[in-house]
Amino acid sequence: MTVIDGVSNGVITTIAVGNNPCALIYNPINNKIYCANAGSNNVTVIDGANNSVITTITVGSWPRAFTWNPVQNRTYVANYNSATVSVIRDSLTGIEELPPSASPFFLDIYPNPTKTIMTISASIPLRTVEIYDVLGNVAKTEYLREPMGKMTIPLEHLSAGVYFVKVISEGTESIRKVIVTR
Repeated sequence: MTVIDGVSNGVITTIAVGNNPCALIYNPINNKIYCANAGSNNVTVIDGANNSVITTITVGSWPRAFTWNPVQNRTYVANYNSATVSVIRDSLTGIEELPPSASPFFLDIYPNPTKTIMTISASIPLRTVEIYDVLGNVAKTEYLREPMGKMTIPLEHLSAGVYFVKVISEGTESIRKVIVTR
């Protein structure tokens, strides 16, 4: 990775990072730069004050993108090949820790198109399902007393058309389009 002076556009230094560096993000709270090394399946953490490597953190397969949460001072790493997100918690003392990766959220709605029923299958327990028409009006809401990973919803009362199904479960929301035919 090459560090360039923003005023003179001159090279300040070159820092050795992992294979296939492909994304960077800056944490202004701690003056650290994170470099995703897709070919090495890790993230290099760089001290922005002296342009030196602090540590290298192993993450999921083929890290490709970052986002930073300034409220909790966490960096999220999207790992393309493993379909996971790694979370890096940072502290002012420079200690890095990698909690377990988040599991991907799986959601399937079938059949689609459908006539009278729809089945929703998810990798985490479902809580609430809301069905909206194309104007944004709620056409149906299902609340589950006991969360489960699969449920079937009758749709006989809905007219033929396009609907949007919003699935809510334990802090996760997902919206899918469903077509109802007659």
